[in-house]
Amino acid sequence: MLIPTKDGNYEVPAHVRAGLYAKYNGYGRGVDVDAELAACAFVTSTTATARAAVFERLDPSHFAQAPAADFWRQAKAFEADGTSTAWARVCEALGRIAYQQGQYQLASEQWSRALDLAEVSGHLQTGVAARIGLGQIHYAQADWSRGLRHMRDAAEQLAGTDDSYLAAKLALNIGVGSFETGDLPAAERHFSHGLAAARRGRHRVFEAEAHWHLARAALARQRMDWAVADCRLALDIAARQGYPWLEAAASRLFE
Repeated sequence: MLIPTKDGNYEVPAHVRAGLYAKYNGYGRGVDVDAELAACAFVTSTTATARAAVFERLDPSHFAQAPAADFWRQAKAFEADGTSTAWARVCEALGRIAYQQGQYQLASEQWSRALDLAEVSGHLQTGVAARIGLGQIHYAQADWSRGLRHMRDAAEQLAGTDDSYLAAKLALNIGVGSFETGDLPAAERHFSHGLAAARRGRHRVFEAEAHWHLARAALARQRMDWAVADCRLALDIAARQGYPWLEAAASRLFE
């Protein structure tokens, strides 16, 4: 099942999240389990109406483990009869799955389509998520400046909205780009903003990631006391949420 949050998003219970991480352990990175759940829900819906409803509500009753290949096949068939908003969300989820699998060209294509469709349908959140994804592709290729431009475009689009999930995700990503381009004060500021948004929406995985990034920033300032405190918080939350990738990354911070 999914747990609804007060701002209309959904979070994944720790035991389900742990199972999905175990499923994709070979990728060597954290898995976007919300995209995986959306994919599974989509696959197990047999009509266009039901599939559209899944992406409007992410109904937990549709959840089931389904082969990725089946999802790709059925998602393609949905393009012909889906609404712009529903298909934009499908493409955005496809982009996240492709990104987690290291298929950056495919991820870029899906996120670009999601962005176009989101602009047509006026679904702001999907457009912001797609821009963040496009920025992450540049980050994965160590093109931090171009990635930051996508993140800042997303921030302009999100300004004035109350979406703690996207606010946390975006702030952390801007912080990462700032950190990697040598702007430590900006990185710390955005990591703190990401932490605040994560706490506001009770997005525990982002809260763990924020503490890990703050620990990295503290280490760069040679503030070992701050780094240790934030790293311990990151490890504790990651363990409780079933997030082994972050547990491993945080454990290596002082090596």
